[in-house]
Amino acid sequence: MKNLINLIAITILFFATSCQKEETTPEIIPTNPYENVGEKHNQILGDFNENSAGQLVAGMSSMEKENFIVQTILEKENIDPAVFAQAKERLGLSPNELIIDYDFTDYNRFFITIGLEDDTRNLLSTFLEKYVDVISPIGLDEVEKGIKDLEIKMMTDHQNSPDFEIAMTYLATLKSTNNYWNANQEEKLPGAKWWQVLLADAAGAAIGGLGGGAFAAPVAAVCSAAVGKTD
Repeated sequence: MKNLINLIAITILFFATSCQKEETTPEIIPTNPYENVGEKHNQILGDFNENSAGQLVAGMSSMEKENFIVQTILEKENIDPAVFAQAKERLGLSPNELIIDYDFTDYNRFFITIGLEDDTRNLLSTFLEKYVDVISPIGLDEVEKGIKDLEIKMMTDHQNSPDFEIAMTYLATLKSTNNYWNANQEEKLPGAKWWQVLLADAAGAAIGGLGGGAFAAPVAAVCSAAVGKTD
C-alpha cells in the first residue's frame, strides 16, 4: 500500500513538473509611448469630419477652406492658429501657399527639413519606400504590421536617439491615420491622394511635436483635413 501511494505521488509530481516545463512566458510586445498622439489625431479628425466638414462648400477657395479648417480645429483645441502658420513656415511655405502645395510623399526631403539624423532618416525612408510608390492604398494589415515592426526596432535599438520622440510620434500618427481612412469608407481617398494625406498627417504630428507635445495631434488633424479636403 505504501509503495502504491509513493507511486501515485511520483506520477503526480512528474505530470506537474512536465506541465510547468511546457508553460512559456507570454511575449511582451512594447507599445509606442506616443500612441496617444495618433489616437487623439483620429478623435479630432473624426469630430471635424462629422460636425464641421459639411460647411466646406464648392464656392470656397482652397485658401478659404484651409483657413476654415485651421480655425475650426485649433480653436476647439484652445491652440493659437499661429501654430499652424509656424508649421507651414518650417516646411518652407509662404503665408500665401497652401499646405497641399507641399509634397509630403517626398518624405526624405521632409526628414531633412525637420533635422532628423542620418540613421533615423534612413530607417524611416527605407521603410516608407516599400509602400509609398504603390499608387493605390495597400491593405490595412500589411501597413500596420510594417509600422509596428519599425516601432519595435526603434524602441529596441534607437531608444537613446535624439530623434526618438519625433520618430515615434510620426509612426504613431501614421498608424492611426491609416486605420482612420481605412475604417471610414465614406471618406475614402482616391489612390493618388492616399499617401499624400497619410504622410501629411504624420508630418503634421512631427512638426507640431517640435513645438510642444500638445500641438502634435491637432496640427496633424489640420494637415489631414486641409490636404484631404482642398484641391
